[in-house]
Amino acid sequence: TGVGGGVGQSIVKGLRLASQTTSRKYRIIGCDANPLSAGLYRCDRGFLIPRADSPGFTEKIIQICKGAKADAIIPGSDPEVFVVAKHKNEIEAKTHTRIIVSDFRTVRIGYDKWRTYEFLRSHNILTPETFLGKDVKKALSRPKFPLVVKPRFGSGSKGVFIARDKDELKVGLRRCQFPLIQEYLYPVNWPHKRNSLELLSKQTDEYSIEVLVSKEGTIIGSMANWREMDKGVPMRAIIEDFSELRRDTEGVVRNLNALGPVNLQARITRKGITYFEINVRFSGSTAVRCVAGLNGPDIMLRNVLLGE
Repeated sequence: TGVGGGVGQSIVKGLRLASQTTSRKYRIIGCDANPLSAGLYRCDRGFLIPRADSPGFTEKIIQICKGAKADAIIPGSDPEVFVVAKHKNEIEAKTHTRIIVSDFRTVRIGYDKWRTYEFLRSHNILTPETFLGKDVKKALSRPKFPLVVKPRFGSGSKGVFIARDKDELKVGLRRCQFPLIQEYLYPVNWPHKRNSLELLSKQTDEYSIEVLVSKEGTIIGSMANWREMDKGVPMRAIIEDFSELRRDTEGVVRNLNALGPVNLQARITRKGITYFEINVRFSGSTAVRCVAGLNGPDIMLRNVLLGE
């Protein structure tokens, strides 16, 4: 699902790559709510579906799975991950289609950024100090500016605002529905003395780590990439072994009741590896990782459907 977005198209590209380079020939059925989504026309079959927050979404998914005889569903956007996980048992029972998605409680940890913070803190994992929007006084008493204002429920960099003083913080809170206030994470080698908005928005030391968890609950593999960000958008990425980072991230994921992909974002600060985001799904970097040797969509389908 969600084949019009970056995550959905990454999944499609991964499956196409597997079909071209192995003996497995996937029949890809793409779904999206937008008739102009390019991904609909890059799949073997394309279906228009309601938005994930529409009452008819789940029933339409069931109808498509039955009619197209789909073997598996890989949700490709945060709202769809949330709804499909919530109705996973119903969909699988009515269609005999397997869904590659984590337990609903695990999905909520990633979808709700306040729950993300509470989960990380409860397991003594480094994460930036975070406060609910209503706790402005408490937020101002601890971390220094700059502060990050971000939506409690959201994906990507949508609605993220960097505040360098109290006036900018007020602006950010007004703009954001259900805001969180978060400590800004400086990379360990931050060379700048002045905190211009351009410098703060252009983060050059961020890591994205994808971990794959089998249906048996074991970790199948992981891959990390360093990336340079500009206003929340990855501009450049480097994939290396990053073995210490991957081991640490796999340890975090073992605390989750996960199935399939878990994507974490981190920065290395003076305190160490500090995680600030958990997405219980594939990511926009999945296609790059597929080319680099970790084809998550193919690996998970083989695990869930073939028991490999």
